[in-house]
Amino acid sequence: IKKPKTHYAGSMKGVDSKFRRNQKYARLGTQKALAAKKAEAAA
Repeated sequence: IKKPKTHYAGSMKGVDSKFRRNQKYARLGTQKALAAKKAEAAA
């Protein structure tokens, strides 16, 4: 029997602080890249 899939981003509480900090910057970089790609496609 498999557990049902969760459809939300789980809490980062209790996760390694160094990892969390890096994830923050990685997410911001991804958002910037997607925004640039979207702007390039629109132009």
